[in-house]
Amino acid sequence: MLSSILDKSIFWQTHSQVVVSDRQKTVLNIYLDGYCGKLNVKNWAKQAKVSDDTAGRDVKDLTEKGILVPQPGRVRDVSYGISISADRTLVPGPKDE
Repeated sequence: MLSSILDKSIFWQTHSQVVVSDRQKTVLNIYLDGYCGKLNVKNWAKQAKVSDDTAGRDVKDLTEKGILVPQPGRVRDVSYGISISADRTLVPGPKDE
């Protein structure tokens, strides 16, 4: 619990100069607060209550800004990590994988 609070604080300090929409902030906070689903376009759309196309644009924008980091291994249905700081990436998802 404490580490997720620290991660969230460090994340927002690290990315304080990056412009993100209110919707992007809301979904990022859901994941930073410990949501255990994988961070992919489908789950982003579900959390933000938007279409897959809109979610894809959000994810692409955050990837270009260095906030989201594509995880290796999948070509389709790519999962993303959240760049907490230069040396730490949070990869949301089930812990037993």
